[in-house]
Amino acid sequence: MDKRQITFSLKDYFFYEFFGKSQTKDAKDTSASKGSSLKSGAYQLFLIPKNYERICFLTFLLSLDAVLHSFLIIPLQILISPFVWLKQRNFGLPVQFKCAIAHVIIVISSYLILEKISLSAFYHFIKGQPFVKLFVVINTIEIFDRLMIFMGDYLLRTLWNRIETERSFLRIWLDLLVSTIYTTIHTMLLIVEFININVSLNSEMVSFFVILFANNMTELKITVFKKFDEKAMQNQVFYDCVERFQKFLHVFLMLTNPKSLNEDFGWKLFFLACAEYGIDWLKIIFLTKINNLTPEVYKGFLNGLREFSFAARYVDKSGDIETIRKHSTLDIKDIAMIESKVPHTINKIITRYYFLLLPHLVIIIKILLPLLQRESLQTLLVYVLSVILLKVIVGFIIFSEQNRSMLVKALRLRKDASPS
Repeated sequence: MDKRQITFSLKDYFFYEFFGKSQTKDAKDTSASKGSSLKSGAYQLFLIPKNYERICFLTFLLSLDAVLHSFLIIPLQILISPFVWLKQRNFGLPVQFKCAIAHVIIVISSYLILEKISLSAFYHFIKGQPFVKLFVVINTIEIFDRLMIFMGDYLLRTLWNRIETERSFLRIWLDLLVSTIYTTIHTMLLIVEFININVSLNSEMVSFFVILFANNMTELKITVFKKFDEKAMQNQVFYDCVERFQKFLHVFLMLTNPKSLNEDFGWKLFFLACAEYGIDWLKIIFLTKINNLTPEVYKGFLNGLREFSFAARYVDKSGDIETIRKHSTLDIKDIAMIESKVPHTINKIITRYYFLLLPHLVIIIKILLPLLQRESLQTLLVYVLSVILLKVIVGFIIFSEQNRSMLVKALRLRKDASPS
């Protein structure tokens, strides 16, 4: 028997009383291993926000690409659709052009319905309300926004499928009418949310902090102690990413009219960004630890989104769905979404993470169109060229992100292994 295990001294006694452990070599080794495990745990903790932000970055690029596509590509499709119609032997339009026309009809109709709403009068009405009432409105809008996302996803899918398969114009126009009503209501909710954020950022600093603190603490409370599996966690991450893009869009629309901003708007915007990032990181760390998940889960979410975006473009271009089924890690629901009749790849991709495009287009037109009407032709031309350049840059970054997916690597290995 080792004498070190039975030897007792006054030094060992006081060492144990003060530090709660023995001074032996084995105890030191155990302490070192515990220290390394703590370092590993801290490192894992910092990996969670990093992987989470990579997902938010990709969804932000995809959402921005969808918005830019709607303002650049779809108008061109509308302009050339008469020539395509005359070129077809049966005088019919491809589904892509039909859906582009329906897309424009919904956006323009919703804009015309909301045109008579005065944003200035609406702003002053909300600004005159007590901040308790304003806080309740903000949280109510967030709840209804999620409900409208589910409803809009179903209605627009039904419309696209109807355009693809239905020959009855009456049913198509009925679905078009319902989709227009949905888009109008959802846009109205986004306008109220936009005005609420505008009122908060232009209010006094104390009132701003009260709303900011109360809103973020409520968001933390209703999510952080819930039980989430991987699928529910993925949905929560995607909802947060879409919400962040919406807030970025709202702030961008405010900055287009700097005359309406007060002097300390920059500081409030800084505090808003810090609160948004801090609460999201804190929430995602707690949810990960409480539900016994690892940071690798978020890498799986990111790779799944990369694979889906690449697979959707690959299938729309080549029609080879069997290769995707064989080499991808996508589930049955994702494969079915890629095979669906949803027009254009971008609409399939943004549907994957619950981003509804049409209401955002209407609010952009609603706010920016009066400002653009006052600009000269040369200024408008510069804006158009800037948007085209931004579209190219965003598309290039998305392409590089897609090439990092495991599916692209598998297809490259398959191509290299095939006989020349």
